[in-house]
Amino acid sequence: MKEKRSLTNKCIGIYIELPEGHSPYGSYPFGMHDVHAIPWDLHITRDRLSIQSIECEKRKSRDVEACHPCTILSLHPILTGILDRMNVGVHENTPHQYQPIAGLRQIISRKTQVIDQHRLIKLSDNCKILGRANALEDHKKFVMAIGSGRVQHVHALVRVALRNKRGIRGILELIDKAAKGLYKPKDYQEEEILRGIMFLKFGGNRVAQFAHRAIGLPSVTNLRRNLLIQPLRPSVSLPSILDIEKNIDTCYPYEDSGSNRDRQGLVMMIDEVKCESRIRWDPVTNKILGLCREHSHTVPSDFNSLEDAELVCDEIEKGEVHFAVEATVIAIGAISSETRTYASCPIALSGTCKREDAMTHSVLLQNAIRAIRNRSHLINGRLYCIASDGES
Repeated sequence: MKEKRSLTNKCIGIYIELPEGHSPYGSYPFGMHDVHAIPWDLHITRDRLSIQSIECEKRKSRDVEACHPCTILSLHPILTGILDRMNVGVHENTPHQYQPIAGLRQIISRKTQVIDQHRLIKLSDNCKILGRANALEDHKKFVMAIGSGRVQHVHALVRVALRNKRGIRGILELIDKAAKGLYKPKDYQEEEILRGIMFLKFGGNRVAQFAHRAIGLPSVTNLRRNLLIQPLRPSVSLPSILDIEKNIDTCYPYEDSGSNRDRQGLVMMIDEVKCESRIRWDPVTNKILGLCREHSHTVPSDFNSLEDAELVCDEIEKGEVHFAVEATVIAIGAISSETRTYASCPIALSGTCKREDAMTHSVLLQNAIRAIRNRSHLINGRLYCIASDGES
């Protein structure tokens, strides 16, 4: 009985009531005991936290909870601050010794997330830098490829590549193919086409072809396809008034019928030009050309089937139809000191075998005269005379 009475009066400190949901292992700042001289010791029994003064008297009265040194610990400012931080929470920037284990875990978790985020950002930046470094290297290769001069007309190649949504590597691939002769860009601007037309008109086919090979201008076929001036329509048979009027409309498309300029005198000129004796096909009119107008009415002039061409060849072998040995050209020119209007303008073109009689030739002249009179408002002139090499 005596031993039991002594245990009942033993002081075990004061019990600290924690907020609901808090554990003493995660809520108490154990690190403060390493920094400050804390005047109590800790006891944790079955999730119950109690503190005992280091000056504890070891015994207490039966009517009190603890001895006097342990009781006054409840008013200690350090303990009061610990309890306040348990209820309110500890700020993230509070020194670590004041942080409980749970707070340190949260800080470590947030720090880990930030570190992982920075690692991902750094990894992403490294990937971007690597990609941009590769792109910069490709652009350096592009500059070197242009500077090497291996590819002509490189601006057209780049223009086509950009239109096809190609990147720098796609452009380099095209440049490499162009340097090997496996690719040729076909995109030309209006300035290049006009420059090529100038070479074609002033220098002829050979100069235009040389410019195409040397400096990358459009080919002769491309230039002819882009000519602003429409070609004349040759007549298979005797040129009619309608055929000549169409050619006049082609040669004078921009003249204003209400022009106030003085009407000029016109000279109609007729002459023959030697031509190559062979059959040609006109894709614009679908006509078979190269025959004489004197006898071409005996064979079909439109190319509708292979039988039409065979029939023409048979008639040529029989001598019923002949190749055109010369081409009769009718042109008009103004009696003027201006170079632009003084130059002759062809309005009719027809093949002949030189077996035409005077009556047929007079019909040709009459058709030309009537067509010129019908289109005098476009030409802005009136026919004064006819010039020929003596046949008229």
